[in-house]
Amino acid sequence: MADKIITQVSPWFDAREKELIAECLDAAWITEGPKSAALSEKLNELIGTPYGVFAPNGTLALVLGLLALEIGPGDEVLVPDTTFIGSANAVVMTGATPVFVEVTAGNFQIDLADAESQVTERTKAIMPVHMFGMCGDMTAVKAFAEHHDLLIIEDAAQAIGVRYDGTHAGAMGDAGCFSFFADKTITTGEGGYVVCRDEAVYDRLRLLRNQGRFDRGAYVHPAIGYNFRITDLQAAIGLAQLEKMPVILEKKTAHLERYAANLADLDEVYLLERQPKSDYVPFRL
Repeated sequence: MADKIITQVSPWFDAREKELIAECLDAAWITEGPKSAALSEKLNELIGTPYGVFAPNGTLALVLGLLALEIGPGDEVLVPDTTFIGSANAVVMTGATPVFVEVTAGNFQIDLADAESQVTERTKAIMPVHMFGMCGDMTAVKAFAEHHDLLIIEDAAQAIGVRYDGTHAGAMGDAGCFSFFADKTITTGEGGYVVCRDEAVYDRLRLLRNQGRFDRGAYVHPAIGYNFRITDLQAAIGLAQLEKMPVILEKKTAHLERYAANLADLDEVYLLERQPKSDYVPFRL
């Protein structure tokens, strides 16, 4: 008898995704266009930031954010040592150096006590990674960054829908980055998003992701840039997913409560400690 595989997570798709994708095909607009603009507007509203741009995935969202903050060769970025490798890879892709920092034992958030010993004259930024669907102690992170004159780039890949003391993850630093991979709370298959509050950073994001130009179809390139765009087919899925997000969050909470109740008597198993002031949207539940 074959072993039974328990699926960790499965995206919730229904007729709504098909309907919105069909609208793209019927309009013959499958590149980044009106659906992407609509999704961007809704994401900015959810996250509470005035500016945001898409990226092909969460790792490249981090690359865009780092580059827009003008981080590059010779710089160091403090990165938790327990996170998906994309966090550190993004730093390497800019030419900067990731410096690994311990995480807290209870919930795997960046340990600022250890970060203190890692700061050098080359340290330019700190990257708190909001692990497993909760925010780290952003009050302390912001105080740490201010004390050491560091930029903050939030890796909020796993934290869409998560708030810290009333502010959405990704909206508390100089840039915040999200992933919409298939295992995330909402998905576009692949895809990422970068948010910020500073217009100059936003302009650099726009140039970096669109071949160094502000407008598509133009052949004037005032800066070096790349093709970090998405498609309206992806955005159509994202719009349908956002509509379902309240129900998805309810289901995740119910799943977590079920695990907690059924594993309570197992000494070998412990659940993550909830970070004070943070919501908890459990990852892959």
